[in-house]
Amino acid sequence: MFSVPTRRSQLPFLTFLLITVSLFVYYSFDLFSRSGYRTSHRRSTHKIQYNFPRGERAKSLAQEDRLYAVKKEFLHAWTSYVDHGEWADELGPLTGRKDNKFCGWSATLVDALDTLWIMDLKDEFQNAVVATSNIEFSIGETNCVVNLFETTIRHLGGLISAYDLSQEEAFIPKMRELGDVLLSAFNTHNGLPCSLCVLKSQPDTQFQPSSNIAMAAQGTLHLEFTRLTQILKDDKYFLAVMNITEALARMVSALTYFKECGPNSSQRARRMDILPHLTLSTVSALCPTLPTNTSSRFVTCLPRDFDL
Repeated sequence: MFSVPTRRSQLPFLTFLLITVSLFVYYSFDLFSRSGYRTSHRRSTHKIQYNFPRGERAKSLAQEDRLYAVKKEFLHAWTSYVDHGEWADELGPLTGRKDNKFCGWSATLVDALDTLWIMDLKDEFQNAVVATSNIEFSIGETNCVVNLFETTIRHLGGLISAYDLSQEEAFIPKMRELGDVLLSAFNTHNGLPCSLCVLKSQPDTQFQPSSNIAMAAQGTLHLEFTRLTQILKDDKYFLAVMNITEALARMVSALTYFKECGPNSSQRARRMDILPHLTLSTVSALCPTLPTNTSSRFVTCLPRDFDL
């Protein structure tokens, strides 16, 4: 006949179980903490950067050699540009031929400003600051076709990054001067920019928005124009690029409408075959709006000649 275990006889087992569970919870929490796991569901608290060890990181001899090799090659290219390029946009590495494909605004000079600072070439940097101050963005070649995307990432981005690194005040008037020139590209009937235009032909000229341009060429303007607004404390640059964001939102709404609210199934199928290939050019306000019985948020702009 079996005897019923008493509380006293169960005490060792319960103690062992309690210790086991406690150790499991402790080591599980420690494991998750070391692996970067966060128990919080707030996405803003998730850390994706690698946790570098504190203190000075040991540098290998190979790393020092590589740093020296990169700096040496940069100085070779920079010295050649200074000696033979005469602050042109580009200098051919083999022919030594100067080329001003970016309106003669010294693209290589401005593009290299932040690199000069990062490589601790302070004397070269100061000479480059003086040369940059002499660039006349508002004058230049009057008939030059300004590539909005390239000029933004090379010139405006170069000035902004050099300023953020060095806090050199001489860059501020040049950023404002160039920013105002590029801002004129948004002087269109719908606020979407002209990506390839003679921006300095006549003051207050109204341009035609680009009819065939990739979304990235206009969507990525946000970075430089928004930072320019922060530095100069002038909202006009940020408000200009917000037109692009709103156009993209209208295009998404248009895709939703044509997918769900088309007149009939055959037309919906034909439209959905075409719409995935649309670019930002298809929201250039050269076209009629959607039917009046749809929500205003579905109003979009497609080219008049875009057959739907």
